[in-house]
Amino acid sequence: MELLRDLRMNRAGQLLRQTDLPVKRVADLVGFASRSAFTRAFEAKTGQAPRDFRASHQNK
Repeated sequence: MELLRDLRMNRAGQLLRQTDLPVKRVADLVGFASRSAFTRAFEAKTGQAPRDFRASHQNK
């Protein structure tokens, strides 16, 4: 289960860095039913909210 979660979070990170898709759409694409559940899981994995993660990886 942990491997699946890691794969989903890695894919979410790619989508946040490489696209301008809304966070809700990224959450949908990686298998989360709600944006809030995705945000909690993403923060637990990366230490950053999805929006903050995206902002810190722009222009890199």
